[in-house]
Amino acid sequence: MSFNSTSALPTARKSGPAGWFQGIGDKLSEMPLGQRIIASLLAVALVAGGIFAALQLAKPTLAPLFTGLSSTDAAAVVEQLNSAGVEYELQDGGTTILVPDEAVYDQRLSAAAAGLPSGGGTGYNLLDEVGITSSEFQQDTTYKRALEGELAATIGQMDGVEQASVKLAMPEETVFASEQGTPTASVFVSSPRGDLNNQQVQAIVHLASASVEGMEPTDVAVVDSTGKVLSAVGEGLVDLSGGDGERSAAVTANVQKVLDNLVGAGNSTVAATVATTRSTSETVSEEFTTPEGGVQALTEQTATEDYTGGGAPAGTGVLGPDNVANTGTGATGNGNFTSGSESRTNAVDKTTTSTTTPAGDVERQTVAVAVDAAAAGGLTAEQITGLVSTAAGLDEVRGDTVTVEIIPFSTAGAVEAQQAIEAAEAAEAAAAQDALIRDVIIYGIVAAVLLVGFVVWMILRRRRTVETLEDLGETAPAPAMLDRSTSPDTGQMPVIMPEPPTQALSAVAPLPVMPAPLPEGPSAAQKVHHAAQTDPAKTAEMMRAMMEAKELA
Repeated sequence: MSFNSTSALPTARKSGPAGWFQGIGDKLSEMPLGQRIIASLLAVALVAGGIFAALQLAKPTLAPLFTGLSSTDAAAVVEQLNSAGVEYELQDGGTTILVPDEAVYDQRLSAAAAGLPSGGGTGYNLLDEVGITSSEFQQDTTYKRALEGELAATIGQMDGVEQASVKLAMPEETVFASEQGTPTASVFVSSPRGDLNNQQVQAIVHLASASVEGMEPTDVAVVDSTGKVLSAVGEGLVDLSGGDGERSAAVTANVQKVLDNLVGAGNSTVAATVATTRSTSETVSEEFTTPEGGVQALTEQTATEDYTGGGAPAGTGVLGPDNVANTGTGATGNGNFTSGSESRTNAVDKTTTSTTTPAGDVERQTVAVAVDAAAAGGLTAEQITGLVSTAAGLDEVRGDTVTVEIIPFSTAGAVEAQQAIEAAEAAEAAAAQDALIRDVIIYGIVAAVLLVGFVVWMILRRRRTVETLEDLGETAPAPAMLDRSTSPDTGQMPVIMPEPPTQALSAVAPLPVMPAPLPEGPSAAQKVHHAAQTDPAKTAEMMRAMMEAKELA
């Protein structure tokens, strides 16, 4: 039996990717110009996003191989990586080398086998190059260079220090202790994040002074890359804030916190100044006091003479100091002679006090406080003075002073301040809105790209379904009737008869016999007719399966 159709067969489409692209082109050709432009842009964005994602996924993850390398070591490590064919990346001005994560440990072992990093030829490894024929001067110079290199490497490992250089001035040894000089050190540091704080400078000073015998912390000078002196020889640590700013700021913050809780934020103003000593000083004092239990003599001498004569001349008496005779008084008449000598040394208590004042010790502290009269309420200046003195840690013996004034604050700038706050809030809100719009645009583009991809996939899937139906010869509408002329006894099932055909199709082999219709209810032919009208694609698939089964049989 053969099928006849009333319409011509459509042009067969190519299979595979070529057919997909052809289907996409046909679909685009049916769209208006505006939709075609939007679809093209979305397709380009999809392709660009895919390429970018592929490049990011293909890019290896880099990890630091070495950091803080000298130029010599960095060049040697790069040469080794080039010879090994390992990809690398330089950062931090060439001092940091990054390699793929999986090659970090292998390259570190290879560098260690080659003696890298060598520290730039400094440190105690210089002592390995000293031969037995070296002079004493060469040995001393090499030792000094090695010590400088070790100190520079150690200081360079501190947080906040990018590079460090140390120079030592070692005096010649002498047998005369009074003529022995004191070693000094100068440290040059560079910090990538700005100035070093006092604690970091103090750590550098103590590290350098403790590494050299006979060196004191005041013998170390520290200078940064901007030329600022952080520690001076003979003076010690220099205040980095230029006015004891760190301590003044701490005192101001403590007092301001107390006043904010007392009168409310913005109702008080605090200004504190802390003056510290700039150099180290030593004071020696002696005090003499009377011992307990009364005065006690350490040495005592007493000599007394008394002579009474009967007109004889007076004698010269005993010898006095320096063998000089004491000439007494007397007369030739009823002569009389008297002589006396007394010497006493009393014991007293003696106290000697030696006081050493280091650099940076608080010398004087002053605090000034102004409180708004409208917020002070029933507080008095004496009450506030007591609180401020305790919070700031003032010492009257040292000469610290505090001044508290309760006065009305000016409100001239309140409106401008409120407007500035509102403008800042508006700017922040606008920035947040811009960020939200940007995120929405990005997410919208991603969603549009995904939607375009889904639509293209649905179009291609539909094209493949249509091509499958065309291969089965389904080019006409659903049949309107069934041919009941064939008897079930002939061994052939009733087939679907389409509308009057205009072109004959190839014959179809006989199909298996369908069961006879039931006495009641719709017949098999009606069921087939209904199925062909409601789901032509499924009906065509069933027919193709039945034909394939017939051919296999």
